[in-house]
Amino acid sequence: MPSLGVVVREVRSRVDMTGDHSDEPPPPPSIAVVTGAGRGIGREVARRLASSYTVVATARTESELAETASGRPSIRVLVADLEQPGAVERIAAFADQLGVVRV
Repeated sequence: MPSLGVVVREVRSRVDMTGDHSDEPPPPPSIAVVTGAGRGIGREVARRLASSYTVVATARTESELAETASGRPSIRVLVADLEQPGAVERIAAFADQLGVVRV
């Protein structure tokens, strides 16, 4: 059985440790979708997730969404009523344009 030092050397020899990956495209942003983000718990969840994700905040009222996103550039708003046909697909398409949905 190889020693830990041998394993570490082997891994290091196979991994690019230079950190120079300029020829690789950056990974797509991680997206979190929050419904009901216009007020209450939904607003607070959207604001907290905005520190780690690009947030797609959805609600029925544009003015409430504007308040949720105020001063938070990582929050993108989309007025949507989930009871309306096609709303879920519209939200999904909007989020997919921004990155990879993680939450």
